[in-house]
Amino acid sequence: MKAGWLIRMAVLLLIPAVCGGVHYAMASRSEKSATHFVAPSTQSAVVSEEVAERAGITVEQLGQLLAAGLTVLIDARPADQYVEGHIAGARSFPVEAVEGDVSLITSQIDQMADVVVYCEGKECEDSARLYDILTQLLGYPNVRLLRGGMEAWRAAGLPLRKGASP
Repeated sequence: MKAGWLIRMAVLLLIPAVCGGVHYAMASRSEKSATHFVAPSTQSAVVSEEVAERAGITVEQLGQLLAAGLTVLIDARPADQYVEGHIAGARSFPVEAVEGDVSLITSQIDQMADVVVYCEGKECEDSARLYDILTQLLGYPNVRLLRGGMEAWRAAGLPLRKGASP
């Protein structure tokens, strides 16, 4: 009886952790789509506050990286929000677009690049979803999240750029 219970528990715990990529491949039927990608919960910035905190950087740290030219900055918000105002130098990769075609990023951002992703703020999950796609699905090892997103950037009184260009 105990052995059967242990086997069931092992299956229930291991399947989500092991099969995120398989679920993505089977559900989407496309190598380019991440619409159905589910990162293992222990490694997901959407699910785990610990992962998001560990991957997070402050506005001040981002400013230093940008000044030194040491990072690729990605705005994960919808394109219309990007046009209304974004951090100078940020490239627009709306998470919904990337979920539909991951080659939007893989064709333009080197896998070994240092990447910082942001969205609107604490209540927005776009950057965490894109973080999960980049790190868990695509294997980008150097991805971080801007803590507080655009809300923190604005609160620090830092400038925004309007329009479609970085």
